[in-house]
Amino acid sequence: TAMIREEDVSAPFTLDWWSQFRARFPDTSGYMRITRPVLDDARKVAVIYVAHRCGGLCGTGTLVRLERTSRGWRVAGIQGVWVS
Repeated sequence: TAMIREEDVSAPFTLDWWSQFRARFPDTSGYMRITRPVLDDARKVAVIYVAHRCGGLCGTGTLVRLERTSRGWRVAGIQGVWVS
């Protein structure tokens, strides 16, 4: 796992983006984008969006619902949004 800059994946809709990305990161199986959490007013529930891209028609988009507990945040639900 490696953190990369937004510029490294900012043009996913160009014709040859995946081969260029793979040339720069040859051992990758894709990349993930994770949004900042959206919290409810009580700050006890959060939702994040996670996208996994792996080239061409390969990827998924998922909403993750988190709930705050006395032990910290836990995953309370996962909902697939799209798959390619």
